[in-house]
Amino acid sequence: MLSFANFAALVSGNPLPFVLMYSLGNLLALCSSMFLVGPARQWRQMTDKSRRYTSLVYVVCLVTTFVFVFVPGIDWGARLIVLLVCVICQFLAAVWYTLSYIPYGRATVLRYSKQCCCMEDV
Repeated sequence: MLSFANFAALVSGNPLPFVLMYSLGNLLALCSSMFLVGPARQWRQMTDKSRRYTSLVYVVCLVTTFVFVFVPGIDWGARLIVLLVCVICQFLAAVWYTLSYIPYGRATVLRYSKQCCCMEDV
């Protein structure tokens, strides 16, 4: 939530404060759940068949975000686009990962998404 205090900087073209706070918050959330259940159980849950790809996308986007924030010499426009894509993918992966713990969570979201997009047969 603290990252959204820097949302105005993101919109004005300076993504560093927002992206850094958002990614550090995600990293802190990941470490705090690891603290609660232990690293071995956290790893087993993240690499479970139903969560494997979501976890991979989440961690890759988290690492990519830090790389693009701190590596110099990258064009500013390209950096901004990649950082925004990584932040959006982090958010979506975190939501999808969380839905995997709710019984029928993913199936319900998929069903309602299909209905909203008129993709489901009537």
